[in-house]
Amino acid sequence: MRQTIGIILAVAFFCGGLFTATGQEDSKSKPKRLSVEKVKQIQREAEKGDPVYQYILAVMYEQGNQPGITANYDKVFHWCLKSANQGFGEAQKAAALMYYQDVIVNKNLVESLAWILLAQSNGVPLASNLASLIEKELAKKEGKESVKQAQDRAEEIQKEIAQNKKDRAAQKIDDRFSLKPEEFTKKYEKNND
Repeated sequence: MRQTIGIILAVAFFCGGLFTATGQEDSKSKPKRLSVEKVKQIQREAEKGDPVYQYILAVMYEQGNQPGITANYDKVFHWCLKSANQGFGEAQKAAALMYYQDVIVNKNLVESLAWILLAQSNGVPLASNLASLIEKELAKKEGKESVKQAQDRAEEIQKEIAQNKKDRAAQKIDDRFSLKPEEFTKKYEKNND
């Protein structure tokens, strides 16, 4: 756990860009490069389904400045949505911004508002302010019924997230019971070290 927090803090400190609170980079500081092994560890954990590592990997693909990682907006969107669909609030905010900015994906204010409402419900900083701005723009451009559509979409996504969490928990239980006792001990002692 301590190692996970260290990697998250390192990536958050060293990476910037689309996923920063302001979207602006300090011209004096350049993102630092992680070791090849740290990058591989982040990729492995993201592929295993960890939403935090998925979000970190999205940030890395957006920056394109880490060993073995080149800027790739398709992968940014892919990993960000994987994380957001697991309920990770910062990824939900990033998804909202992607749908709002019309850079990585086509602008879609309904999707943007839906994702920022989810981020807001997760207590993500600035999500309330962004939700208010997006809601006003959506109501002005497409009408109040579109705001209701976005709220309904947020509820639909939230139900999918809850079901996915139940499914993953059930799969973990199935995985544990399918192991022989010696495999179980070996696997879970290794993961807890």
